[in-house]
Amino acid sequence: MSQAIPPDVYSAIAALRKNVFMFPRFRNAFEQLIQAIELYRATGVASNHLILGSSGCGKSTLCKLLVSQYPERREPERNVIPVLYMEIPALATIKSLVEGLLSKIGDPAPWAGTISDKTARLCRLVIGCGVFIAILDEMQHVRDRGQDLTVSKAADWIKAFSNSVGCPFALVGLPRTQYLLDANEQLRRRFSATIFLERFNMDDPDSVNEFAGVVISFLEGMPLRCSLRPDASIDDLMQFYYATDGRIGYLASLLSRALLLAHVSGAWTIDQSLLERAFSAEIWYQGVGELNPFSGHFCGRSLSEYGEPFYAADLPKKESKSTAIINDL
Repeated sequence: MSQAIPPDVYSAIAALRKNVFMFPRFRNAFEQLIQAIELYRATGVASNHLILGSSGCGKSTLCKLLVSQYPERREPERNVIPVLYMEIPALATIKSLVEGLLSKIGDPAPWAGTISDKTARLCRLVIGCGVFIAILDEMQHVRDRGQDLTVSKAADWIKAFSNSVGCPFALVGLPRTQYLLDANEQLRRRFSATIFLERFNMDDPDSVNEFAGVVISFLEGMPLRCSLRPDASIDDLMQFYYATDGRIGYLASLLSRALLLAHVSGAWTIDQSLLERAFSAEIWYQGVGELNPFSGHFCGRSLSEYGEPFYAADLPKKESKSTAIINDL
């Protein structure tokens, strides 16, 4: 019979997942969005942003932190929704986009009417609910339909919607979201201010220090001591880097699994062998031996080749000349 996991272990895992560490690039992104909101509140001038980054680099955390800074409130005549935030569903269409936003803002029948009717209703609600900024997360899902006409129409709709409501917008997604802006020159101009929340880069000394600070902050917040010393040993820090690809989301997942494994095994310390097991269990089931950063036999390289956990499939790729010709037919 499996041993029950005590509440304090769950609490520690929840804290790992929810804690926000204001490392410099994250703080800079957060402050830029705060400035956009405050500029709009003071002057009515809308400043739009495109937020790009790989999975697990803090984009959605940034958005949700902004929501918490400007919570919804109920007034006698209306609901005030300062930050209208929505995660775009997979294979999104304009219909699913507008209905999702209507649902988020409290429309009782988001499915009712034509797209034009829904859009007009949405614009009235955005203005009526006092929205300071609209944030559309996972924007790559619009592009992922793989249909140039759909992408172009979605870009046109977002441009028209933002023009109608007048508040700041933030489009958030993986690097390939850039394709959406490439489909519409006017939209690209409106979202020229770009914030990059990318993984930490160990070739840059400032990035190394940022990553070390984040790892140390995570470890200091855990109820168990870690035998690895990323604050004193670059080798120990590199093990965490290769295991997470320098992405905060993966770091939180790795350490959460390590805490569970420590409880099950009765360990009082999170050591290298426990982190080795946690990597295989949480990050990559094929990560054993030379493909596990915490193994003594690790190959000592980024796990970014095809079929490995950090393969960069989401990076934009230039079209070949032959592909461009085919698309023009």
